[in-house]
Amino acid sequence: MRVEVITAWHQQAFLAPFFLDHYRYADRISVSVDSRTDDDTLAICARYPNVAVDSVRFTGPIDDEQRVARLNAVYRTLRCDWVFAVDADEFLFPQPWGTNPRPALNREHDFDVVRAQTLRVYRHRTETDLDPRRPAVPQRRHGELDAGEEIDGQGARPLAVRGGLDAGWTSGRRAFGPPGLRVSPHVFGCAHWAKADLPPGPERERHLDDPRLF
Repeated sequence: MRVEVITAWHQQAFLAPFFLDHYRYADRISVSVDSRTDDDTLAICARYPNVAVDSVRFTGPIDDEQRVARLNAVYRTLRCDWVFAVDADEFLFPQPWGTNPRPALNREHDFDVVRAQTLRVYRHRTETDLDPRRPAVPQRRHGELDAGEEIDGQGARPLAVRGGLDAGWTSGRRAFGPPGLRVSPHVFGCAHWAKADLPPGPERERHLDDPRLF
């Protein structure tokens, strides 16, 4: 079984070690890097033998439309069993946490799409500073479920799909078409680090005691 990860980045030197270590088991990680990136992103990618970097010139800030268009373009070139389409701050995992991803995907042989429920995580008062030498997901286990009002009421998006389908993601990766694809009843988790370490302020205080999510 061949598993590939696709993502589009700009200036992701901080998140890159966490992301690339988390998906180390993938056969290939295809990173489309904005050609204006001038931090250590490329140097970090070069340390990982399963990473393939493609320099892309995006127009202005990398908005969602450009990102999804790029992911769809790369997806159409792949020949593999499963593809994960994720952002630099998204860490996909089978539930419960600690489940081996490859056996988990093997059980999905009758399906085309596996959804992932996004867990918007924050730094809890008991958690230490982020450390790229440690696995990413367990370092931030508190927060809240994404509301997902525009998705399916569960915040579950089709982030893992079979390779080789005549299909693509819509904006926000909220859907993967065409309709009629076989959707698994199993839902993966996805730790979203957009606000994993908020600066001091009211929003961070609001989340200090959020229950543990996984």
